This record gives sequence, structure tokens and C-alpha cells, in this order.
Amino acid sequence: MKTFPLLLALLWIPFSVMAQDYLVRFKKNGKYGYKNEKDQIIIPAKYDFSSDFYGKLTPVKLNHTWGFINKKGVLVTPLKYDSADDYFPSTDRAWVLYKGKAGMIDGTGKEVIPTKYDALGHAFGYGVDYIRNNKKYGLISKDGVELASPQYDSMTVDYAWRENRIGVRLNGKWGFIDLEGNLKVPCRYDAVEEFQEGHALVTLNTKKGFVNREGVEIIPPVYDEATTFYRYAAAVKRDGKWGFVNEKGEVLGKIEYQSVGEFRFDKFAAVELDGHWGMVDTEGNVVVPLRFSSVKIVFTDDQKNVFVATRLGGRWGVVDTKGNTIAQQKYDEIYLDYDKIAFKLDGKQGYIDKDGKEVWR
Repeated sequence: MKTFPLLLALLWIPFSVMAQDYLVRFKKNGKYGYKNEKDQIIIPAKYDFSSDFYGKLTPVKLNHTWGFINKKGVLVTPLKYDSADDYFPSTDRAWVLYKGKAGMIDGTGKEVIPTKYDALGHAFGYGVDYIRNNKKYGLISKDGVELASPQYDSMTVDYAWRENRIGVRLNGKWGFIDLEGNLKVPCRYDAVEEFQEGHALVTLNTKKGFVNREGVEIIPPVYDEATTFYRYAAAVKRDGKWGFVNEKGEVLGKIEYQSVGEFRFDKFAAVELDGHWGMVDTEGNVVVPLRFSSVKIVFTDDQKNVFVATRLGGRWGVVDTKGNTIAQQKYDEIYLDYDKIAFKLDGKQGYIDKDGKEVWR
């Protein structure tokens, strides 16, 4: 029992340290400083401007120049920068601008990326970001290693850097580099989209096709329109008709539809022909006849049975993808309610069980 006060003291230490570590910015006589949670002044109000602490450093401005201080108020960089951004602990980096050139410092104040670039990305979400000099783009690591020197005319924004591939444009043509700066897809396309499921949609002479991550054209640019791959298939349009291709470039079924949807539950996609809707599987086989004005998947059970709501003549019914009619076309509305196929009929509500029986509420 004698250890109980000691245990409480030990438990209190982290919380007291945290309380002291948390600083709030305040303003006095037009100057900025910082207090702790007890309203005690830790850093006197002497800066023309400052930011909140998002980690161990924050930028401060004095006499038109910027620098960084730590939570004890000690300057870890000189007050020399034209501008500065917040320090982010997740990357241990902060953006700075000196004599019109951008660079990065780390949590110790060291310039890990020299201030020599016209522009420099801030995020480093993948451990790398873009650099720009003389209107040319390149790639740099967070440690300051130039992975690709500024040579490209354009570069896709970082949220599109999927699957270790970055779109770059050179002499009016697009290709891809990886996160190490290596050219993986030659710059020969008029347009590219980001990678998805190992493939990227490319355009050449107005025609659409697909390349893989190594630059191999798995589907040559021969289609008038195409969507990105989803569940290992992509929709393509040729001569005014839509269909599907797989990652081998094989046509799934026929290219004959006016409209198509995405594959759902890895298995089925809605298709339209002459104003009538149905569904096909990943082999292109019709699993819901094309005779409805609308179709939508509403439920899949533990046995992987897929149930489709169908609309005909203003009324909804339910079929499965094995050719069985589960509920006749008589409902005002069919929808998913948690784990049940629910319906509305003449102002009343209920649900349909797996055998097609109505259960009223």
C-alpha cells in the first residue's frame, strides 16, 4: 500500500508534462507570444506574427523575416526567410522561402532541402514531392535527394500518384515515372489517367487504350471511349456501342449496348440495349434479361446470391442472377433496409424474405 502514492505520482508525470507542453498563442500590444494552459507566459509576446504549434516548432515573423522557434522560445533557425509554412510532425518537415527560392527544414531547423527551387511541394505524402525550376518539374525525396531532375513540362498532382506511378509530360506527350524517378511508361500519349488496379487509361490520336505499370499496352488505343478498370474490367465504346474488356484485352460478351454500368460485387454490371435494361456477368453472359426500364442490385446474402430490383411499367419486382423471379412487379419501391429487401406498396411497408414471401410491418 505504501507504493500507491508513488504510483499516482508516476501516472501524473506524463499528464503534467503534456500540460506544460501544450502552448496557446496570445496577442498583446500587436505582438504574439505563447502561454501554457495555466495562463503562464512561456514565450513573451515579441513577434509580429506567428502560427500555432502543430509539433515541436512553429514559424514566427519579426521585422519582415521568418524563422522557427521551439516550445522553449529558442530560435532553431535564423530569422532570415521571406516566408515559412507550418511544421508538420508527420513528415518532420516545414516549407521555407529564401530570396524567392523554396526549400525544407527538419525538426532541428536544418535545411534538408536547400532553398534553390522555384516551387516545391509541401505534403511528402509518399515520402517524395515535386520540385520546379525554370518551368520544369522533377521529383525530390524528403531528405533532399533529387530523384528526377527538373525536366518535365507538367506533372500530375500528388493525389493521383497511385500505385507508385506519377504522370509526367514531356514535349507535349504523357508517360509515367515511379516514386524513385525512373521512367516506367514512355512519354508518347496525348493524355493519361491515374493507375487503378494495375492499369492506366491512355489516349493516343483520340483513341483510348490501357497500359500496365511497366508500360506494356495491354489494350491498344483503339476505342472511342473507355472507363478506368473497376473489379478487373473496363467499359469501352466503339462505333457508338459499349461493352466490356478484361485486363487481357479480351472482349467480354459483345460490344453492343447503348449504356453500361460498373461491375458490382465483383460479378455483375447493368447494361442497356434499345431502351431496355438487364445485367451481365464478368464473362459477358446475360444473367438478368434486357426487358426492364431500370435495374439495381439491392442485396447479396451469405450464400453469395445476388438479388436485383427490376422496374417495369412503373412497378418494381425482384429477381436473382440465376434466372429466378423472387417477387412480382407490383411494388411502388424496392430498397435495402439494413440486411433486408424492403418494399413500399400502397402506402404500406414491409420486406421480402429469401423465399419471396411478404412480411408486413
